[in-house]
Amino acid sequence: MKTNAYLLSSLVFCMGFPGHSALAEQVTLQTGAATFDVDTDTLAVSAALIGAEQEVIALPAVAGETQGLVRDRSAAKWQIDIDGGQFSIVARAIGERVTFEIASDHLTDLAWPQVPARPSDEWALPILGEGRLFEARDQNWRTFLVDVLDGGAAGEQFSQPFWTRLDAEGSVTWRMNSPWDARLSFLDTEPALTVGIVQQFTSLNLDQPYRMTAQLGSRDPVIGARLYRTHLEEAGAFRSLNDKITARPDVALLAGAPHIYLWSDGLLAPQDITAWRRFMRQFARKRETAMTLSAQLWEAMPDDMRADFEAAIREAKGADGFVSRYSRTHVTRAINAALLRARPFPTDTALAGGHDPVEERAHMMELRSDLFEEFEGTLASPETWGGGIGLRMLEALAEAGISAAWLGVENWRHAVGHPEAVAEAKARGYLIGPYDSYASAHSEGAQQTWPTAQMGDTLFEHARVIGPDGSARSGFRGIGAYVNPSAVADYAKSRITAVSESVDFNSYFLDVDATGLLFEDYTAGRQTTRAAALEAVKQRLDFVTQDLLSLVLGSEVGVAAFAPHIDFAHGVTTPAFDWMDPRMRRDPDPAYDVGGYWPPEAPVRFFEPTPPPPICVRSCLTPPTVFRCIRSHLGTAWLRHITGISALSNRKVSVRITS
Repeated sequence: MKTNAYLLSSLVFCMGFPGHSALAEQVTLQTGAATFDVDTDTLAVSAALIGAEQEVIALPAVAGETQGLVRDRSAAKWQIDIDGGQFSIVARAIGERVTFEIASDHLTDLAWPQVPARPSDEWALPILGEGRLFEARDQNWRTFLVDVLDGGAAGEQFSQPFWTRLDAEGSVTWRMNSPWDARLSFLDTEPALTVGIVQQFTSLNLDQPYRMTAQLGSRDPVIGARLYRTHLEEAGAFRSLNDKITARPDVALLAGAPHIYLWSDGLLAPQDITAWRRFMRQFARKRETAMTLSAQLWEAMPDDMRADFEAAIREAKGADGFVSRYSRTHVTRAINAALLRARPFPTDTALAGGHDPVEERAHMMELRSDLFEEFEGTLASPETWGGGIGLRMLEALAEAGISAAWLGVENWRHAVGHPEAVAEAKARGYLIGPYDSYASAHSEGAQQTWPTAQMGDTLFEHARVIGPDGSARSGFRGIGAYVNPSAVADYAKSRITAVSESVDFNSYFLDVDATGLLFEDYTAGRQTTRAAALEAVKQRLDFVTQDLLSLVLGSEVGVAAFAPHIDFAHGVTTPAFDWMDPRMRRDPDPAYDVGGYWPPEAPVRFFEPTPPPPICVRSCLTPPTVFRCIRSHLGTAWLRHITGISALSNRKVSVRITS
C-alpha cells in the first residue's frame, strides 16, 4: 500500500505516534551550523542548517517509551522500551552532522532510518556500480528498486556505504559506519520513493552497536562521495592509486590498459599444426600402434568428438588432402581434451583439491615435448603454441596498437603450458595474471565443478558456512557451499603462492572477494560475524599485494570497503545485470539469453552480443541517470573494458582478436 511519507511524519511530530509516551521528549541537538530534532520514543528525526526550515530526514521506526534520558546542547543518550526488549541510543551532533549509535538487547530487525522525499527531490544512490541519479517521483525507478533491489544486502548493493537525498536547496546524506548487517529498504510511498535500511540484530552481533551518520550539505549529486572521502581521510583509511604505485611500481601499468581475458583450452590451437594433411595421416597411422601417444589419445578421446575427428582424417586422405577450418577446430579441441585424459596430472598433489601448479607446469612441458616428437615435421615450435594464451596473440595485440593491457587467464592450468607467452607479455609491459576464487568449495566427487572450487573434501566439510538453522550455505549457483574465509586462509595463501609462482605472473584476480558478499557463520567454536569475515577477506587480499608476492591485484565489483586492498575492479563500471531478468539466464529467452560457456575457445557468453531487456536498458544503460560518484574518492583504477571478457559484465562490447 502506498502512503504519503511526509504527511505521516508531520502527524507524528504534531499528534504523537501510537503508543507514544506522554513523557517523551523531542530532543533538539544544536551546533553552530545545524539543529537536529529527535523524537526519543520513535527515532523520527528532522534537521536544518542554521537559518533554514526543518526537513524530515528519518521517519518514525518504533513505538516505544523513553527511559533514562540524559542530554546537553549537542548530545543525548536514552533507552527505548518496546515490546520484547530495549534499544539504547546515543546521539551526538558535530557541525553539519549527527551520529547515532544504537544497541539492542534482543534479536530484531530495526527499519531505521527510512528517509522520505518530495516529488521534486532527487535520489543519488550508489547502486549498480557507479551510482544512479533520478527524481524521487520517477515511477520506473520506484518500481525497479522495489521489485529488484529491495531487501538486498546493503554492503553488496551499495558500492559505497551512503545515500543522498537532494532537494531544491541542499541535501542530506546518510552514511552507514558498518553496512554488513543491513538490508536495503525501498518503499513505493506516495508521492515519492522512500529509501532506507533495515538493520539486523542477530545473536552474533548484539555486542556491536549500529552506527549511522546524517550530514546536511549542498545540492551536489556527488556530495555523498566527497563526504565519504573526507571521512576516510580523517580516519587515515584512504589510499590513493599513487600510494599503491609507490609501494608497487607495476600498478602504474594499469594506466590506459584495456582489460582482456585470454580464452584458451589446452596446449594446441589450429594454427599450431602447420601441415594438416600430414598430421592427420600420421595420427591415423600411429593410432593403430599400441603404446604410441596417438593410440593413447584416440583411446582417451571423448566419444562425442570422434565422428568429427574421423571426418578430418577422411578429408586428409582425399584427393586434395585439404582439412577444412571446421575440422581443424574440432581436431585441436579433441586433442586438447584427450591429452589430460590420456596423461592426467599427478594425483599425489602438493595441495588439496588436486592442485600442484609447479608440477602441472612440468607435466605440461613434458606433454608439449611428447606431442612435438610424435608429430615431427607437422607442428610449429612448441614455445609458440597457444590460442588465447600464446605469442601470436601478443603479436595481434601489438598490431592492434595495444601497448598496455591487463591480460586475464581464465584458468591457470592453461597458462602453465605457455610460460613463454607469460614471460613475453611481461617483457612487453603488459600485466598478466590468473583468475582464482576461494568463496565457495565443492566436494571432490561433485559432478558439476570447476578448478578454483576444488579445495579437498576436508575443507569442504569443515570450512562450510553454517547458518543459524544449522544448514550449510549453498555455494555459487547453488553448487557446493560457501566457506568461511578464516577457515580457508592458510590453504588460500599456499595455493595463491604456488599459482603465482608457477609461471611468474605479475598480477592476480580474486573473484567475489571485493563484492561485499559476507556471511555469518554459526559453526560451533567458530562463530563469525560478517564484520569478522570482512577482515578475513581483507587479509587474503593484502597477502597478494604485500611483500611476499607484491602483485597487482583485482577483484569483482570493488565496493568501497575493499578499495584500499585492491588495485582494479571488474564490475563497477560494467555492472552485471543478467540476474535482473530471468529471460537472460534462469529462464532463457532466445532474444535475451546471455548464452553458455561453449565453445571453449570463445564462449558464446563472452563473445556474442546480447541485447538487454528493457528493464536493464532503463536501469543500467541510460546515460543521464549514471553519475560517477565512485571516481571521486576510490584509490583504484576504474578501467573501461574493450572486450566482453569479464564474466561479471553483460555489456559485451567485444574486440575479438584471432591469430
